[in-house]
Amino acid sequence: MSLFNMLAGVAGQFLAGQQNSPALVVVQQLLGAGAQGGNPLEALLRQFQQAGLGETVQSWIGSGQNLPISPDMLVLVLGQSRLDTLARAAGTDGASLAEQLARLLPRLVDGMTPQGRMPDANTVQQLIGQLFRR
Repeated sequence: MSLFNMLAGVAGQFLAGQQNSPALVVVQQLLGAGAQGGNPLEALLRQFQQAGLGETVQSWIGSGQNLPISPDMLVLVLGQSRLDTLARAAGTDGASLAEQLARLLPRLVDGMTPQGRMPDANTVQQLIGQLFRR
């Protein structure tokens, strides 16, 4: 199965009737905009590591069980102000967005890092672009 098909499957499972999920809109913003000249997935995961959640992130990248993340942990990583700004732009509130992201991010990162390998920046951009055109 291609990496894109895996990601589409993860997004489809997550959506389960939520056609315009705020969490997917925000993931597109977080990864689609990218870190200028860098890998947007690596930049996002580095934020988790800097917040003391390195072990959690490694579980998403590795081949074992994905450790969960709580909405409160997302607030720690993204900051309440940024989370609220992203939520408003996506048409929801910060608490709802944090809950959705907590369910989506571990599976999405796991799907984007098959065999524990980080995709390059161009691949991340292509995957996010294709996923959100569906």
